Amino acid sequence: KNVENFKVGDAVIAAIGHSCFSAYAKASAGDVAVKPIGLSFEEAATIPIAFLTAYHSLISLGSLKKGERILIHSAAGGVGMAAVTIAQWVGAEVLVTAGNQEKRTFLKEMGIKYVMNSRSLKFAEQVMEYTDGKGVDMVLNSLTGEFMQKSLSLLAPLGRFLELGVKDIYENNKLELKHFEKGLSYFAVQLAASSQDANQSWREITDHFNNGKFRPLPHKSFQITEITQAFEYMAMTKHIGKIIVTLKEKAKIMDQILSEGTKTKKGKKGVGKSVISTNSFQQKLQNEGISPSEATDAFSKIIDATHSRVAVSPTDLITLIEKKVNPIKIANVSRSFTGNNVATSDAKNSLEDNKYIEDTLSGIWENFFGFKIEVDDNLFDQGATSLDIIQINNRLNEILKTDIPFVSMYKYPTISSLAGFMRKGKAEHRNAPQLTDRTEKIQKGRRSTHSRFELRKGNA
Repeated sequence: KNVENFKVGDAVIAAIGHSCFSAYAKASAGDVAVKPIGLSFEEAATIPIAFLTAYHSLISLGSLKKGERILIHSAAGGVGMAAVTIAQWVGAEVLVTAGNQEKRTFLKEMGIKYVMNSRSLKFAEQVMEYTDGKGVDMVLNSLTGEFMQKSLSLLAPLGRFLELGVKDIYENNKLELKHFEKGLSYFAVQLAASSQDANQSWREITDHFNNGKFRPLPHKSFQITEITQAFEYMAMTKHIGKIIVTLKEKAKIMDQILSEGTKTKKGKKGVGKSVISTNSFQQKLQNEGISPSEATDAFSKIIDATHSRVAVSPTDLITLIEKKVNPIKIANVSRSFTGNNVATSDAKNSLEDNKYIEDTLSGIWENFFGFKIEVDDNLFDQGATSLDIIQINNRLNEILKTDIPFVSMYKYPTISSLAGFMRKGKAEHRNAPQLTDRTEKIQKGRRSTHSRFELRKGNA
């Protein structure tokens, strides 16, 4: 209604973050643009959110100028790579970080001279070395905790800090204000909070693509029938650029559903009124349980719920859970870690050996995630969820004969910091800070599980 500049049948792209897997999606006209000439839909799909976030941050908010220096964290991801494209177009000197060697090699092949490891705090020393101690004019940040603080310290006078992440904000973490005596600016990037500016940025972005100034991001495509593999691939955090799910084979989804479960009330296909059987799904659930992504999604909804949640299932989930899931030691949530919690004298002695602790933790981490994690790598930067933290914490307590509450892993999310906490024991516990709002919410949710979340057997 009242839409101009578009007509029925136009090939368009839209900067929306909802309904992306729906058959139909509604969008404001200001969020829609005609697909740039010469791009496939897969290539065009790499543009909207990544480029809009990066352009709005660097140009609209940060006013990046030619000759300035910018540090872009996690530069091999969608937003990071879009930011590199924009910064190079402006004529800025680009410094970047990335999480593994493959990504760092790719960025060097893009012509970036200064490429560092986003999983080590050494990047801060390297930035100051590369810039002769002058620092950078802008930081596009997606790191958390001490990594964020180090990044803030790298800003030159009148520098701009553009925060993409929300973890530190939601947890109300402290910011070292001493750095702001240099006249720094801090921006918490929120596109929804400035839609008019975002719409202007969106129009400029599409013009730059049509003029050939910007190119689409590298990407890996999955068919809609491979959506499970797509999310599993994304969870590995090894991709470069964007992950695209195409709808070219969407008709196959219904074919698969029908081929697996279309039956009549008489038990024969093609006769009478057809219904979709859930037998195959029930059998899969009974045999395999639910996937990690499904469990994470359910857990997040439980944590964030402000009212009771009831799950109705056609199968006996309680029995299934008892068979498939090792009980979580809920008592760990409210217990405190002290030196007296160590079970044996051997374990006690081993906890005084920092290298032993770090090596043991590294083994637990690597066994759980399936790849090596450095001692200064932040668990949450590796994609760890609350469910992962609980499982890792249980393994840690079992192997080291300790009784560490899992909430400690939120305050000490790296191997080195957690090892230090375990080694110090009582002294560290006496000075333990107050829990963050989110951690308290998680604890509260676990203590009141029975009142907030019920599993009932019934008909779906």
